[in-house]
Amino acid sequence: MPATGGVVPTYAIRPVKLIRYVGGFDYFVLVCEIVFCAYIFYYSIEEILEIKKHKWSYFKAVWNILDIVIILVSIVCIVFNLYRYLKVNELLESLLANNNQFIDFEVLGYWQTQYNNAVAGIVFISWIKIFKYVSFNKTMTQLSLTLSRCAKDVAGFAIMFF
Repeated sequence: MPATGGVVPTYAIRPVKLIRYVGGFDYFVLVCEIVFCAYIFYYSIEEILEIKKHKWSYFKAVWNILDIVIILVSIVCIVFNLYRYLKVNELLESLLANNNQFIDFEVLGYWQTQYNNAVAGIVFISWIKIFKYVSFNKTMTQLSLTLSRCAKDVAGFAIMFF
């Protein structure tokens, strides 16, 4: 209902797959998610040890801050993945117990969309991190140097763009 009065009817259709593990490919995705969780656990311990070793000087490098951001967003995604799995099971059990009851999956659909956006962000940040490791090649070193010199301008453009 807008402030000017009246009613504006709206709708949103979110096609998301809430029941995740059904077929063969879905179990492959489950194995990949388990490997990802193990990697994030290992990666977190490694970064904690580096923080203990270098103390506050650890946070002076942009690559280290990027590592922390990747770890934190990944942990949030893992927690949400577990929450979604439990919540979908709970809602499906209540739906099967009472067929005449309306079960609202709108909130789960919304948060699934946010989860997909967060995972896309992790993938983007991880691709940026690749530039740290490709400095062995002269061409890639030149590309990395160019991107580091224009980082402030690109960040300003990204803020205005978003």
